[in-house]
Amino acid sequence: MKHGKNFSYAKYGYIFCIPFFAIYLIFSLYPIIYTISISVTDRQGAGVDGIEYGIQKRALVDEEQVPLFEEVEKAVTNEVVTPIIDIMEVPIFEDGVNVGNRTDEIHRRSFMGHPLYIVEGVVVIDRHGNEVFDNSGDPVYVEGERRGDDVIYYTQRERGVDEYGNPAYRTIETPLLDEFGEPQTVLDPLGNFRWVLNSPMFREAIGNTFKIWITNFIPQIVLALTLAAWFTSRWSKIKGQGLFKVLFYMPNIITAGTIAVLFNALFAFPMGVVNNTLTSIGIFESAKNFGTDGTAQQAIVAFVQFWMWYGYTMLIFISGIIGLNPEMYESADIDGASAVKQFFYITLPNLRTIMIFTVVSSIIGGLNMFDVPFLYAGGGPATVIGGGSTTTTSIWIYNQAFGDAYRYNTASAASVLMFLIIAVLSAIIFFIMRDKEEVRMRKYKKAELKALKKSVKAVD
Repeated sequence: MKHGKNFSYAKYGYIFCIPFFAIYLIFSLYPIIYTISISVTDRQGAGVDGIEYGIQKRALVDEEQVPLFEEVEKAVTNEVVTPIIDIMEVPIFEDGVNVGNRTDEIHRRSFMGHPLYIVEGVVVIDRHGNEVFDNSGDPVYVEGERRGDDVIYYTQRERGVDEYGNPAYRTIETPLLDEFGEPQTVLDPLGNFRWVLNSPMFREAIGNTFKIWITNFIPQIVLALTLAAWFTSRWSKIKGQGLFKVLFYMPNIITAGTIAVLFNALFAFPMGVVNNTLTSIGIFESAKNFGTDGTAQQAIVAFVQFWMWYGYTMLIFISGIIGLNPEMYESADIDGASAVKQFFYITLPNLRTIMIFTVVSSIIGGLNMFDVPFLYAGGGPATVIGGGSTTTTSIWIYNQAFGDAYRYNTASAASVLMFLIIAVLSAIIFFIMRDKEEVRMRKYKKAELKALKKSVKAVD
């Protein structure tokens, strides 16, 4: 079959790549964009007040909330704050016999435990200083306020009686309108990020994440490089290499749930294998409860991560060493270089690309650590500020999004921050571990080409 002079098979390659590009857009790019969009809005889960109104609108979180009469300009006259009191009959017992009742006044609280008050006499005015009137033409008095979403509401209470004839109130919520007739909103697209960065528990989670990752990554790299050099050594022929490689790699294919169950059994209190062994040989006088020791739990999680991944890292390094040109080692043998010098001056420099891949992938996996600390320790034990010693950033984000808070907005903001941290650290690794000789040669060739163009222009 004859083709035209300008025929190219490249278009078939592009057509072949279309499905993979579509998968990338759906499963990679779209989640990133969607997460960023939620991080600047008020998007919360079921059962929690909060609606997404727009990309620049966000609800104030509890720590930022202020009473409505301090947030919006208004005239305040005859302000009266009255606690809501419930009268309760409490039986009195003497020697187990009911001798009568006493009347107690109980300050009513919300389901979250906050005391409830009625605020009266606060006249609401708009941002232009004009009083806000209701549909009947009467001035609006604030008796409470709600800040569950990003719309500011004033409330009116209508007095009546319930089915038993007791006094009851019906609350009518109406959004305050701006000069354009739109609900007044709190515009703060970066508020979620400020709240996350100011959260002591998030900062603690970042510290836990880096501590656990660094503690397991450094020995993991050292042991993996040592084993890779040992298995690829031309001086020591180890029998049964295949079996050793399988055994070292096996922890990586065991599920995190299984490993969590295993280590919970090993470090159980008071009858775990570790406790029994250490007390029997006299290291511990009595059994130690590792579950309440934050440092011990961090060390155990770091060890589990190290144990799971050193075999995988070892195989990556072995693959890289096998791919190196054997003539370099033959030349080094002729020059009398020892095995140690060959490792540091030939093997390591030529493993730069493999090392970059290993470090960057470890940064991505280590800073997104979730399964082992969550399944083994549940993020605990608790710390003084209310977080957990093994609570990583991923666990903190999970608790924000799917715990009692259902704060998708702050969880998304934390996810974006971690994405930026990982991207910056990866860029730094690429810069530090780049091939400096190659960069120098590229600059030299560029300067040489520039000088050549200048000389040609001068001749013309």
